[in-house]
Amino acid sequence: MLLTTIRQGVTDRWPDEVDVAKLNRLIASAVRFYSRFNPTVEELSVTTVANQKEYDLIALGATGCIGVREVLWYPAGATSNELRATEEWYRLLTQPVRYSMPSQRVIDDINQSAHIANMSGAYWYDSAESKLTIFPEPTVGGETVLVRYYATHAISGTTTYPTIPDADLDLIVGLVIADLLDAQGFAAAMSPDYAEGLEKVSFGKMGESTMTRAEELRGRVALKYGGGGAIVAP
Repeated sequence: MLLTTIRQGVTDRWPDEVDVAKLNRLIASAVRFYSRFNPTVEELSVTTVANQKEYDLIALGATGCIGVREVLWYPAGATSNELRATEEWYRLLTQPVRYSMPSQRVIDDINQSAHIANMSGAYWYDSAESKLTIFPEPTVGGETVLVRYYATHAISGTTTYPTIPDADLDLIVGLVIADLLDAQGFAAAMSPDYAEGLEKVSFGKMGESTMTRAEELRGRVALKYGGGGAIVAP
């Protein structure tokens, strides 16, 4: 999505002129809010260190990480090849398919999934510090842990947000206008009411109405994507 397209969408709808630098900052804020509901999914390979269970994802290159989707992690002392060999050994122990037992395949899949889950390690993600903790603590180093994480949409250079679908232009524009309405509402709330002769000017309802409209525009994002995409724990 082109930055110029977003700016044009805002200027077409907002009656007042907004400085370009300020508008770019408001767009960046809108994208951060949008990313809470429809983030991009990135991958990162983390190499384990012996006797180290905590890893800083930001320091390891997880740009814009706002949550972890899944971690492919193997038990301490076992390699991925060893785990796959264990899976194959377990598969050979399962009963052959019997036509009189049509649910046997489903039962076998459930048992195998439970077995692999017990063999695999667990993890915990601390969103405040972007720290990933894996359990059990690896006793050997050099194993690769694949991390799929949620990230904010990033601008490419200074011209485009390549990972935001063009169909969501109205949502991004609406979020920018919501911030402008908030600023307008704050200004109205700080303005004193006054009367001159038979005329009276009151700003109280203006602040309330603008903020209500701003929340309506933000609610469109949640309405489309059904809640936040970021998680903090498996």
